[in-house]
Amino acid sequence: MLQIKRKVEAKLDRTRTKYFLQKNIISLQELYGDSLNKLISFPPETVATPEAVNLPFNHLCEELKSDKYTVPKIYTAKLEGVLYSPKYNILLTKSRKIIFESIHPLNRKLRDFDLKSDFRILHKDLCQLKVKKISGYCSIFRSQRNSFAHAMKDNIPRTFLLNQAEYSNLDKIKLLYSDEITELEAFFLPNLIPSNVVLNSVSSEYLYDIENLIFPSFFHPAHACYFPIPYLNKLKAEMMPKRPRRKNKRIYISRIKCKSERTKRHILNESELMEEIGELGFERYILEDMSLKSQAELFYDAETIIGADGAGLFWTSFAEKAKVLVLFNRYLVPAFYYTIAKNLGHEYRQLCCSNISENKSHQNRNFQVDIAKVLELLHSFSGDYK
Repeated sequence: MLQIKRKVEAKLDRTRTKYFLQKNIISLQELYGDSLNKLISFPPETVATPEAVNLPFNHLCEELKSDKYTVPKIYTAKLEGVLYSPKYNILLTKSRKIIFESIHPLNRKLRDFDLKSDFRILHKDLCQLKVKKISGYCSIFRSQRNSFAHAMKDNIPRTFLLNQAEYSNLDKIKLLYSDEITELEAFFLPNLIPSNVVLNSVSSEYLYDIENLIFPSFFHPAHACYFPIPYLNKLKAEMMPKRPRRKNKRIYISRIKCKSERTKRHILNESELMEEIGELGFERYILEDMSLKSQAELFYDAETIIGADGAGLFWTSFAEKAKVLVLFNRYLVPAFYYTIAKNLGHEYRQLCCSNISENKSHQNRNFQVDIAKVLELLHSFSGDYK
């Protein structure tokens, strides 16, 4: 009886969510129609992805299971008559409909976007907040998800779009945020935003009626990571060491600081793994103990990178034609690391551990790896691992 009750409740929840979607969320195209003028930021890029057809991506990455990947249209758009919630980092209409593109399911259809039931609670809260006005030109960059990984791959890169020539003649663009600027944002933002963009703190207790909003789109679908060439060129020019790459670092990214937490993808037999790969020249790095500058320098010189699924692997965007081996604690996986590897010309391998259930509830569990398989995959790379 309990199982039947849960199924009925789940079905009702899906029905309520579907109704909520239809009533309270709207796309930019629906809102502005033909008057929506998207300023395309980069020419389209397409990369060959022959391996993707057979890789065990999860259901959110089905659109990526193709022999080629075309970067979605990346754009900015000038919007009027919208409200910004710094508490939730989303945009709304004056009637409190949530603007779909600000949630960040880029390239996903509205009907396929999975909104949890707590999103309805969020909307109720939004309807109760008071409104303040902001004059002039403003922009945003954070999203609902502001973890280290999402900041690095999704949110911070959006600020680069404000370098479009069309905005260079504006006297000032206010880049809005509420919570304190993080160490990661302070590291990246000064190198990415143009001189006429200034950080502008606002309160999370209000909605903001913005006179002119420059909306920067996200760069890639939620479960992929591909940076356009102009963005990579900016990183190289502004943030990477001004010296030749040494290409002499064999890096193992440790998540040992997550060991005491049951759901943080720490490799339980890490000591045994290090005994084996240490003989191949790998060193263990605990990124939490390193400054961001030191991390950038480390990956700039990377020859090979091994790591469990985690935020540290997004530093592979600072490497060049490295060898990347990602260790997963489940069989069905996101396409983050594969797409960024194709983006940077890395050789890519992944090991999906079969001793973990495919059930989604296991996606963050600590796990053990098959060391023999790790060594086998290392030896499959080009180069000398003997």
